[in-house]
Amino acid sequence: MLLYEMKAPNSFFGAPFPPRRAFDKLFNALGPYQGLFYQNKRLILQSPALRAVWPEAEHGRSWEEFLAYLPKMISPGEKTHLAEFLKAIVQLEKPYSDRFVLASSYLREYSFLLVHIHPTSFGFHLVLVPSSERSDVVHIHRSLSRQDLNPLFQELEKWIQEMESEELMSEAIRSVPELYRNDVFFQRIVSYHSADGTEEQARLIYRERNERWVRDIFDENPDHHAEKIPRIHAKIENGDIQMNITLYVGQVHPLSWAAIPYQTLGKKSLSRLYEFVRNFSDKSAYLAQDFISPIFRYSHFWMGQGYRMESLRTIAEMLSPSPLTLPVIPIWGLTSDTLLIIRQSARLSDPVFLDWEKGLAVILLRNCTLEVAEQKVFDNLSKRMQLPLEPPVTVGSFLENN
Repeated sequence: MLLYEMKAPNSFFGAPFPPRRAFDKLFNALGPYQGLFYQNKRLILQSPALRAVWPEAEHGRSWEEFLAYLPKMISPGEKTHLAEFLKAIVQLEKPYSDRFVLASSYLREYSFLLVHIHPTSFGFHLVLVPSSERSDVVHIHRSLSRQDLNPLFQELEKWIQEMESEELMSEAIRSVPELYRNDVFFQRIVSYHSADGTEEQARLIYRERNERWVRDIFDENPDHHAEKIPRIHAKIENGDIQMNITLYVGQVHPLSWAAIPYQTLGKKSLSRLYEFVRNFSDKSAYLAQDFISPIFRYSHFWMGQGYRMESLRTIAEMLSPSPLTLPVIPIWGLTSDTLLIIRQSARLSDPVFLDWEKGLAVILLRNCTLEVAEQKVFDNLSKRMQLPLEPPVTVGSFLENN
């Protein structure tokens, strides 16, 4: 059995569907003394028995704390050997293990310790194997070295992504303006594997109830697809009109929807709600830079008010199966003042790319064809911005000429 971190330190909630079958397979494959360190900053997955070898093991412990404790386990005569081991694992890119003689006062029923480290996309995975016989340690070492553990760790990637998504949802909850706190709620769709292995979908709803935020989970239509829902849309719920506004992580990844009754918007400030959505988009891009899931990797190109120009193709590939055909609108004369106008005029769903040296900004039009951009979007933006916009071109054409 493996114990998993229920939620990240800054989250209200944890991943809704932990992959318990994957945890079981990992336990069966690697034994009772193991732990996984998220970004090597904190222990998020561990076997209870790990404490028998490393008594300080608990969720939140860092990789550095384990390395600091390791000399207490090892015989003083292994000091040079241990120093070589610690030097070898600094820039670890493939599985690595070594065998040590245990300190005489430590785990007296055992004489040897195998330390096996497997680097993953989300941090080091540790396996400790104490033994009373050197031959047993040699045998286990060879067995671990022959195993391909990557498929097991790949099964954990969705869990990690959902943990990170919940950190972002918690930031959205904390950022809700007091003006809307009793009216707004959030929704997002997640996929998971049921007990029989089939892929299912669920709708998560986050709302304040009795001055406390709660998360409810409901079955969802398996045909649902996030990209089919526009950035702003209305829905009839129990005879009332509900407005849904998509929350993007840095204008790229659609994380969830902020839902609010239409009648409420008529009585309160719509601009304040838009301001909240835009501010969340900006701040979430910064937060996502600390994550390791591939879906958030694009956030490393975020500059605070837009993306570095060299990321245009990478982000276009995330938004469309035909990224080179997406339209962009180039805008020359980029300054801090004109950037403010561009950001206020562009849709919240359209990423902006910046090249300060050239004085160039580019708006990438999501879910749009070149024809629509030429016939509608260009004129509308020109009237709102009153800046020297160039006519729309495709991503492919822009990259060829710039």
